[in-house]
Amino acid sequence: MRVLRFIAASLLAVSSAPGSALVITSDSLSILGDGNTGSSVVPIDFAQIGGDGSSISRAVAEFDISVFDEDTKVTLSFVVDEANGCCGQATFDGFFGLVQYEGDNLLEVADYQATSLGTIANLPISGATTSAGDRFELDVTQSFNFAVQQGHEAFGVILFHTPESTASQSWGFSNFALELEEANIAVPGPGSLGLLGLALCLLGFSRRKFA
Repeated sequence: MRVLRFIAASLLAVSSAPGSALVITSDSLSILGDGNTGSSVVPIDFAQIGGDGSSISRAVAEFDISVFDEDTKVTLSFVVDEANGCCGQATFDGFFGLVQYEGDNLLEVADYQATSLGTIANLPISGATTSAGDRFELDVTQSFNFAVQQGHEAFGVILFHTPESTASQSWGFSNFALELEEANIAVPGPGSLGLLGLALCLLGFSRRKFA
């Protein structure tokens, strides 16, 4: 039963093999609102920030960190997907910000106004120097470790134009990823012990089948 052996080996690796670099990816969501409260999702496949002439768009991304312990270095990366937006907006020259929030592994409209747990960065961006495909990389070790210490299920990030405006100007981003240098698995709790037990059972079953 090679499949069973593979599943068991994978579960054992997740349960007991910390210390290896790991990249976690995330979907993103673009949300329209008035600058205070989100109202609707923008039906596009990239993370748009800025304005559309009447509303303010923010973007959110969440990374599942429920099984990880603190790490020595964590890097958040994403790329420029669209140099203007979904609907022919111009680009804006200035800054965009990123703040951290407590995620729950469910991207939704309410994340637009999620409580900020601290500023991650304020980054310059310009149509003259930035283009589609350009990559941003940020050291978010302190923010990640704070989320782990607080027992958060997910590491949440909100992106937005600073200062926000309804002017028809925007940027779009995609390929959100979180790289953990060590990817330390947290001390086994009931859930992790259950995975370990399941792995051992599967290994025992597969060995009996081959006996």
